[in-house]
Amino acid sequence: MVKIGQASRDERGKYSGGMAGDQDGKEVAVRGWYNRPWNKLLRAKKSTVAENIAKAMEEACANNNIGYDQGQRTTLYKLCRANKFNIKAINEPCETDCSALVAVCVNASGVYVSGNIYTGNEAAALLATGEFELLTEQKYLVSDEYVKRGDILLYEFHHTAVVLENGSKVKTNIPLNKYVQGWNRDDRGWWYADTGNSYIKSSWKTINSHWYYFGEDGYAVTGLQVIDGKKYIFDNTINGEFECCMLKTDENGALSVATA
Repeated sequence: MVKIGQASRDERGKYSGGMAGDQDGKEVAVRGWYNRPWNKLLRAKKSTVAENIAKAMEEACANNNIGYDQGQRTTLYKLCRANKFNIKAINEPCETDCSALVAVCVNASGVYVSGNIYTGNEAAALLATGEFELLTEQKYLVSDEYVKRGDILLYEFHHTAVVLENGSKVKTNIPLNKYVQGWNRDDRGWWYADTGNSYIKSSWKTINSHWYYFGEDGYAVTGLQVIDGKKYIFDNTINGEFECCMLKTDENGALSVATA
């Protein structure tokens, strides 16, 4: 069963009035997928955003300073906003709820949303960023087979959670077969086969003295990205000489290709 992360209830099984922090290890925690029932799924358009949302949720679930209380739901968000959404660095007891925690995870991925969103306006707020697509087909909602790591599950006006693993019927974007070593391109973008049987994913690589980052799906990222909590810019000029290369800015804000 696919794992999901969520903020669910306080140490007494209630929604407000408990002690700050996770008192029983279950207030903000990882658990198996279940049918809430969900009626919407928000999926990040960029694989790096999805990966960073999932990582942020995992960090929150592992940090017992983060507990559940609807009455104090924005305290985690305020602490994270002050430390650039470094969830691991939260070292004082604080509180959140399901939607406020999703807001923290989305901000940690580099996409801004208000810490005051709730399950009634969460879908609209995420879609307004332009970084998410809305999926409402039943196959995404009634089982875990088609969900992807970083997806946001939503039962409007009730609950929300983040998917931490790919479902059993999620297909990889790059076919699993023999590859031509080096750069390859398909209708999704550029990817790089380091051997005839594998390709680079979720990592940096220097190629011809230029820096590239390959997402979880194996494709070289472009545009503004947040990787391990830091912002980077990659050339997004289609068919350009330096397409997908990491860029740097000078003191005047001008962009140029970064070299190793």
